[in-house]
Amino acid sequence: MADFILERVYAALRELEKIIGFMEGENAHFENERTRFKVLSFRPSDAAAPPIGADKPQSEEVKTKQKEKKGECNQKPAETETKKEEKEVIRFSDCKIRKRKNGLYEIRYRRGGINKTWSAMKLREAKKRCLSWLSSENRRRRELAEEGFAPDALIFGDFADNFLYNVKKRMVKPKTFESYENVYKNHIVPNFGKMPLDGIKAMYVQQVLNSIHEKAPRTCEDVKILLNSIFTYAVNNGEIKINPVKAVYIPKHERKNGDALTKSEEAEFLKALQGKKIELTYILALYTGARACEVNTAVFDVEKNTVTFKNGKLKSYQKEKFRTIPIFPKLKPYVQRFLSEDWQTSSDRITHSFRELLPSTSHSFKDLRHTFTTRARECGVDNEVVSVWTGHSLGNITARVYTHFSLEFMQREAEKLNYSL
Repeated sequence: MADFILERVYAALRELEKIIGFMEGENAHFENERTRFKVLSFRPSDAAAPPIGADKPQSEEVKTKQKEKKGECNQKPAETETKKEEKEVIRFSDCKIRKRKNGLYEIRYRRGGINKTWSAMKLREAKKRCLSWLSSENRRRRELAEEGFAPDALIFGDFADNFLYNVKKRMVKPKTFESYENVYKNHIVPNFGKMPLDGIKAMYVQQVLNSIHEKAPRTCEDVKILLNSIFTYAVNNGEIKINPVKAVYIPKHERKNGDALTKSEEAEFLKALQGKKIELTYILALYTGARACEVNTAVFDVEKNTVTFKNGKLKSYQKEKFRTIPIFPKLKPYVQRFLSEDWQTSSDRITHSFRELLPSTSHSFKDLRHTFTTRARECGVDNEVVSVWTGHSLGNITARVYTHFSLEFMQREAEKLNYSL
């Protein structure tokens, strides 16, 4: 009997709850009055129950109406700066650890396009390497956030490193790459290395190039050329939309091409060479037009009256090439010495020792090549023949592809190159 009475009381109380809920949705002023009632809900198995409505969430319709009256509808709680920072930080818990069959511990982080792996035979060592990267990466992200950039922004230095060492290096010769690498490390990395790739604007590039141009105009051109290659590669890969270097202007630097020695300077040069260990090297360059990187490859054939050089001016995709030219009248007196003496020396010494022989002039080693070309033209040798002798590409496709001078013809032309000082 008691249970029956309790069940009826419980049903009546539930009906009362519905009425109160309806009144709350329609009339906000009942909210204050509701707190005065402490109606208990009884269930057959409960000794006591929480206040009416506490165990039943309000309907969405009721909640929405209450927010509309308070002016809170469509308003999201503001995310605190602390929570934003927490999202940007990479934690060690984001990494996965596994132990390989060989006992090697491996820690991986793969999120947001980042793929990093650290491995060691001891877990402590692998974890140490991982934490070191996490520290530097989080520091970098904080710096980017302070500058107003996304924490996962692609950094110029990372992209440029990949371009220089995996792309550009394959396109040029080792010596050329060395010069590119020097320009990159000394002028590009310090100014652009830590910046986001898509955050570099033309105005900033212009300011950097202007400051470089004031001190070293020629270097400024090299910096611009390499920057243009990097940003063009970025555009082609879809990393950025516009190459900022295209909007940059710097005054064109007039590069010095070199000057031929006069006949009096040539006579003075030959006199200064006498008795020097490097004499034959310079004689060979003066009377063949060979480059500094080519002189040590010379092979003489006395019977055919020729000297053969390995071409030192080739693109990275070109196969090894050799050029055979006549032994010119001015070179003949030295041939036996070339065959009997140890005359070869390093290319660095070839270029650096030249100024010691002619200290009163501004000539460089390359001017010996200019001198040979100038003397050949002065003696009436055809320009295309001189180009073949010096290893230059001929002017047009007809000359470059279809012209092949016979050795007999070149020997006759070589006899013209006999002048007095």
